[in-house]
Amino acid sequence: MVTDQFKAKDDAGNVYQVVVHRNSINTSTLNGPGSLAGLPDFRLSDGRSLNRLSQDVFQIVQTGTKITRV
Repeated sequence: MVTDQFKAKDDAGNVYQVVVHRNSINTSTLNGPGSLAGLPDFRLSDGRSLNRLSQDVFQIVQTGTKITRV
């Protein structure tokens, strides 16, 4: 599920839309249902994958371009 969206910019001034997906992890037991939020998955709106380098800096996997949250 999409949990967040924000804009990021590269050094050339190009603006990208970052979409954060987070899946739910089933932690149900015999005592009852349960779930936890999984790790975030960062992608561009066009589906390209991102690696998170720091709190606000990401790298586009396919191109190596670094982008910064604005």
